[in-house]
Amino acid sequence: MAFEAAGVDDSVETSVQLAAPGGTVVIVGIPSEDHTTFTASTARRKGLTIKLSRRMNRVYPEAIRLAESGYADVRSVVTAAYPLTEHAAAFATAAAREGLKVVVNPSEPPTE
Repeated sequence: MAFEAAGVDDSVETSVQLAAPGGTVVIVGIPSEDHTTFTASTARRKGLTIKLSRRMNRVYPEAIRLAESGYADVRSVVTAAYPLTEHAAAFATAAAREGLKVVVNPSEPPTE
């Protein structure tokens, strides 16, 4: 299973490429142009299931439960963590799309 969460065609295409044969690609990201594309022949040859996910408040408790139980590995996608005092650097890193996910953590010690 592959989850796409960026909302850009490159990430949808990457998800299709990385999904195993017979797997599922869940598109969570919201594209700015209200459409997306991927290589249909790859998805067809692999027999992929493409699912669109609607993010709503009612799904957060289940998502939190999955993360807390360790069933969903959320730590591996965090590529940078900044303390609250370095929020400007964190947002600059995120805006530059460096890494996967950037976290601002109030309890994170400042980097030196």
